[in-house]
Amino acid sequence: MSLSNEGKRKFLELEGADILIGIPSYNNRDTIGFVIKEAVKGVKAFSKDLKVVVFNSDGGSKDGTPDEVKRVGEELDVPVISLPYEGIPGKGSSLFAIIEAGVILDVDALIFLDSDLRSVRGWWVELFLDAIYNKGYDYLTPFYIRHKYDGTITNNIVYPIVKGLFGLDIRQPIGGDFGLSGKIVSYYAGRIISVPTENVFRFGIDIYLTTEAIAGGFNIGQVFLGAKIHDVKDPGKTLAPMFTQVTGTLFTQILKYEKLWRERKKIVPVKIEGNPFDVETEDIVVDTDILFEKFTNGLNTYKDAYLTILKRENYDAISNLKTKENFHISPTLWSHIIYDYIAAFGEKGENIIETLLPLYFGKILSFVNQTKDMHTNDAEKLIIEQSDIFWKERDYLINRG
Repeated sequence: MSLSNEGKRKFLELEGADILIGIPSYNNRDTIGFVIKEAVKGVKAFSKDLKVVVFNSDGGSKDGTPDEVKRVGEELDVPVISLPYEGIPGKGSSLFAIIEAGVILDVDALIFLDSDLRSVRGWWVELFLDAIYNKGYDYLTPFYIRHKYDGTITNNIVYPIVKGLFGLDIRQPIGGDFGLSGKIVSYYAGRIISVPTENVFRFGIDIYLTTEAIAGGFNIGQVFLGAKIHDVKDPGKTLAPMFTQVTGTLFTQILKYEKLWRERKKIVPVKIEGNPFDVETEDIVVDTDILFEKFTNGLNTYKDAYLTILKRENYDAISNLKTKENFHISPTLWSHIIYDYIAAFGEKGENIIETLLPLYFGKILSFVNQTKDMHTNDAEKLIIEQSDIFWKERDYLINRG
């Protein structure tokens, strides 16, 4: 379990709450205060009669994040608690500590917010709460407008797989900002002891929560939150651990719920609450030289693995990609590559994920080449088209056995 004994005692002393705002953190001093204030503002705008608690579950920040949380809490008239979680270092442990606190408080709603958000507004929380209290949702994912090069793991791995196999059109399955009913909070708490992979305690937590909500038959919705502006990372430089943990967890869940997704016969639309509007996003610069270098190096390093994981025609297609400027991986080829990996995962295990990483870098390079002169809205259409192809090509995986 991730909540310390001190934490359990503190939350028991509060004698319950209606709403818990859960904010995981690691060195987010500069932004977490703003997130807390906006969250509390949103709760009070929704209802002044509901008891709210804010819980910052910290991962051992060295920049004074807990001190900043304490300072902000002294300005507010609601309980604001900052505590380190226990267990495996990672976001998942942090979120599980928050879930445990939600059970102790017996909340009606738990709202997760990332601590590095600069675009969060009180109305985000209002929308989450309205959807839970008044519309009966159990699990709410965010629906953001993001720059075309933000969220590359979501766009190229998670979104198309969730749509292509599980058949739910959830645009941001690992968005980080979620709304949970009390019912599903208790459900998750009861499953902590049976978590299938340590990756769930790290960055695999978001896709774990989403796939468990799908498999559990909960009422799932999306909430439009405008633009997501946060501390963005260049995918070629910093996203390797997140990629491995997210993808490993997703593949594990696919094996766990194989019967469920094999029986899915159509894509189920997932309603978006709120009123979508056009917003501008911050520019993101991607280093394509690094992407091409990592793809090329990986192709040489993992050649033997690719020959055992990929069908020969798929291996030949990627091995013929020789120049950065003309680099292109089609959506159909990409779906077949991913489905080859899923087919191999059951036998070969998580170790093969690291060999997929260079191909993921190549896919990002392909997308950048294709969209460098496009507006984000036009690039988004290509992302959606690719997800539709994953659904169209799902029999490629099913027929592999």
